[in-house]
Amino acid sequence: MSAYLPPPPPTLVIEAPAIAEARDQCSHADWAYIGSALGTFAAATTADVAYFKYADAFAARATGPALMGLSWGWLMSAAVWARPLCDDGLRLPPAPEGSQRDLPEFRWLGPLLGLMTAPVIVAIAEGRVPPEWPFQERWIRLTGASLAGLAGSFSYELWNPAPLRGIRTLDKASLSFTGTSATFTLTF
Repeated sequence: MSAYLPPPPPTLVIEAPAIAEARDQCSHADWAYIGSALGTFAAATTADVAYFKYADAFAARATGPALMGLSWGWLMSAAVWARPLCDDGLRLPPAPEGSQRDLPEFRWLGPLLGLMTAPVIVAIAEGRVPPEWPFQERWIRLTGASLAGLAGSFSYELWNPAPLRGIRTLDKASLSFTGTSATFTLTF
């Protein structure tokens, strides 16, 4: 019996121009998505400070912080979901042999940031509130901003920044030959 093992079958790696272009596109942040979220937040902040804060009706005064919280939550979510997906610097190294890599739950990062920071952003943007407002109104404004921040951070479910997420995370296409058969593999 010989200790000689045959060499592994040859593997041909094909990187089509479309795959190379998709990898190049997903190596950058989705600035259109982040910019639209930032523009919406700026518009909501301007509307709240200029109009809603000084409205006569309580419902109108409570609408401004809710809109700010909603757009702030969307901005926090956009910061997480529009990050570069194919950048090798953002990937974890391969797991050691026989173990499985635990990935952090990035999908909860945007909602937590939206929930926790929206009231702070509303308080900073609005500045001092009139002293004649009762405590309940102040509390409802900040709580409404917080809950709206949580709701806004799930906006990626409605408008996903990466409709072609499968193409954006495609690593390589390979063709390997074993004996008389050939195998085509897509690696994501």
